[in-house]
Amino acid sequence: MGEEVVMSSNQKFFKILAEGIFTPDEIDTEVTAPGATLVRSNLAEAFIEGGWEIHLAKGNKPWPDDTNPRRYRTAKVGMQDGRLKLILDPCVSYKDFISSLSTVFEERYGHDAVPDPLAVTVLVRTVDNRTLMTLRDQKTDYKPGGWHASTGGFMEIRRNETPVQAGMRELEEETGIKPDELDELVAVGVVYNPWTLHTDLILSAKTKLTSAEVLVRKHDDENELLFVDTTAESYEYWIVGGMHANVVITMAAMIMVGENLFGLEWRNKMLDILADGSRDYGSLEVRQTLEKRDLAALAQMVADHRKTNAI
Repeated sequence: MGEEVVMSSNQKFFKILAEGIFTPDEIDTEVTAPGATLVRSNLAEAFIEGGWEIHLAKGNKPWPDDTNPRRYRTAKVGMQDGRLKLILDPCVSYKDFISSLSTVFEERYGHDAVPDPLAVTVLVRTVDNRTLMTLRDQKTDYKPGGWHASTGGFMEIRRNETPVQAGMRELEEETGIKPDELDELVAVGVVYNPWTLHTDLILSAKTKLTSAEVLVRKHDDENELLFVDTTAESYEYWIVGGMHANVVITMAAMIMVGENLFGLEWRNKMLDILADGSRDYGSLEVRQTLEKRDLAALAQMVADHRKTNAI
């Protein structure tokens, strides 16, 4: 993984690895030989085997390709001459990722042993000045019942896709919005989530559609769509009110896009709020307590939102 270029204030939710405005053709992707960047010890492998046994013991059904490489490891992130550079290693299986999904793994064996698959998050604004969010299904394995910014998912080896293509695929699957219905498509940064041990490329775009037009589009039922106002006050309301109930990359996406829309002072204010909110975030007990509290708060926020908004 590349050097962290922004310290992200003192907040503990995420680490910013790269930040700027990059068009799709300003993103360079290099793919290594499988496993070239992953350093594993016998102890790390034993940890993964133990984690996999626990995963299966919970009743999770294994699939035939769970042990085969399906995702790209984020080997390095950098910026050079106004371009975003990603080095990816096609070596991550679902078993590797789900079985090492613990901060303990990184603490014990170092980041070079972490699968760190690359995901892509897309924050979409509509032509009627709304921002698309998604409410997460209760059955999801991360932040069930919480919320996410627009859409997101992992870049997949079998599809032979670029990071931007992965983002566009996820967007169309989850919302019905097609790539040719987007304007101002850019990458605004790359962020690492230290709690799920994976990296996200964050894309920002505007769609030519209204929020009402998006709602009637055919899409999968993985998440429920919700539209909020694209204003500094609205972004702050959802970030602060549901701080511990969201996919943390969501906050990074909204803050990065928000800086471009509302200014640097707003961004710094939000980072200071996140620093205060994550002050004791190193404690699992604290994180779980805050998440439970904010999931309840989010449910009320959504109920209130539906009462006063047609969409």
